[in-house]
Amino acid sequence: MEKILIIDDSLVQADVLKSILKDNYDVTAVHTAEAGLQHAASGMYSLILLDVIMPEMDGFTLLKELQEAALTRRIPVILITSLSDVEHEVQGLIMGAVDYITKPFNPMIVAARVNTHVKLHRYQAQIEREAMIDELTGIANRRYYEKYCELKWNDAVRLKSLFPSVCLILTISNCITILTDIRQGTESLLRLRTRLRHGCGGQQILLRAMVGRNLSLLFWAAMQVKRSGT
Repeated sequence: MEKILIIDDSLVQADVLKSILKDNYDVTAVHTAEAGLQHAASGMYSLILLDVIMPEMDGFTLLKELQEAALTRRIPVILITSLSDVEHEVQGLIMGAVDYITKPFNPMIVAARVNTHVKLHRYQAQIEREAMIDELTGIANRRYYEKYCELKWNDAVRLKSLFPSVCLILTISNCITILTDIRQGTESLLRLRTRLRHGCGGQQILLRAMVGRNLSLLFWAAMQVKRSGT
């Protein structure tokens, strides 16, 4: 079930939106901008509904922060505005919001707009995943590797933790010339990745293909170091 985040300081307003969406989505409602940023940073949401008028930090400032952060910039944001708030609607769309809904809420319009943008987000995510897979080998390419490293770095900054990395580069020289050989070589390397993951205590390992004169594959194990009691 797709996850939706509502950021609205009005408990009543947030409850109304939640009641409209709860049958089809996993809905979380928070009532401060700070809580909204913390939840959005998890990267697990398909859509954010954001009230424009909030105390402490208004919706536009929060939208700007969401757009600038690597973990949240791809999450679509629908603004919540009043019926006559045309100026805010225009400003929000210019800043990167994908749509807006007006108060008082029309349940059919809210459901329809949310459904449209959740589907668009899912479709875009699928295209991005396909663009990050090497066509010949079926494994992660440079684009995925760079995005993965960026997310891990942002996690380390956000959590104020160190994530030492272990890299093992394997290169197969001048031996993969036809698709069958590539598939056989890839299967062998995938089996090796499984053994490496087992040896690393089940940590995630990224397999990256760099196809040129040689086929190089890189295993990235992001492991958190545990301090011993001694």
